[in-house]
Amino acid sequence: MSSVQSSAKNYLPDGSDDFDDLCDVVLIADGQKFPAHGAFLGLHSHYFRRTIKELRKAKGASGQADGKLSILLDDSTSVEDVELMLAFVYGKRTALETADEASRLILLASKYDMPAFVRQADRKILELSGSLCFVDPAAGAKKTPRKSSRCLDAGYWLGVADTLGLDDLRLQCQYIIFRDMATHIRATHSRPELERAIASLDGYGVSGSSMAAVAAVLMELVARKEIDSHYFDARKCPSCGFKPVAPLVGGAESVECPSCARPVSTWSSSLGTWDTRYLAEKREEICDGLKKFALQAPSK
Repeated sequence: MSSVQSSAKNYLPDGSDDFDDLCDVVLIADGQKFPAHGAFLGLHSHYFRRTIKELRKAKGASGQADGKLSILLDDSTSVEDVELMLAFVYGKRTALETADEASRLILLASKYDMPAFVRQADRKILELSGSLCFVDPAAGAKKTPRKSSRCLDAGYWLGVADTLGLDDLRLQCQYIIFRDMATHIRATHSRPELERAIASLDGYGVSGSSMAAVAAVLMELVARKEIDSHYFDARKCPSCGFKPVAPLVGGAESVECPSCARPVSTWSSSLGTWDTRYLAEKREEICDGLKKFALQAPSK
């Protein structure tokens, strides 16, 4: 492990030259030390509050660094991340400026159990939602891509919203995804990008119910004949003839038919795979969600 060095303390308000003498905690990330007040950290973070209490109880030499409690942060937390987090802890920063900062802060807030910062990042992304997209508007055209990182990806933020229970952000991201799918599913030049975007949802941690809602809207568009049905080459159940309202998702070789409960081979789709179990288990939730968009739930 590399030697530990003191940070430049860019997170401190101006006029804090004698700050080190008053600190009782040192955060360590990527070989750098960040002096801090345990009371400030504990006020904003349940994680740091618990950790500091445990270290104080232990009073072991391993928990001390120059007479201060030493907390080693995990490898995924960079020096820049710690400086951003502490700048908000100490009030040097009170507002987020970009989607990238919101993404970094919300991941830190989730990791270290800082609810106020989750809410702050949530508000910023809702404010920037006009810049989010699911399929880049430049897809298939000779234009500069707008969605150059996941920070502007509605699929990524839908996964964050599902994980952290951010209902308003979830609804906004679902709307953007539905909008882009309806727009690009009919455009041959952008369909590869649409397929990649759909495939990314699982990797972003999007919940089954949110994925099912996306599939349900696709099926509604098919029912309205706004999308040609040949986009979905779904097969029917060989036992009862039931036709799924959406293609299957997941890697299972077979699933239980929602109608007759017998195993059915995976229905394939040119837009990726969807699992009818999501629709069977989350149907009421999906229907409620569709009503918010003035759409009719697909019928069996």
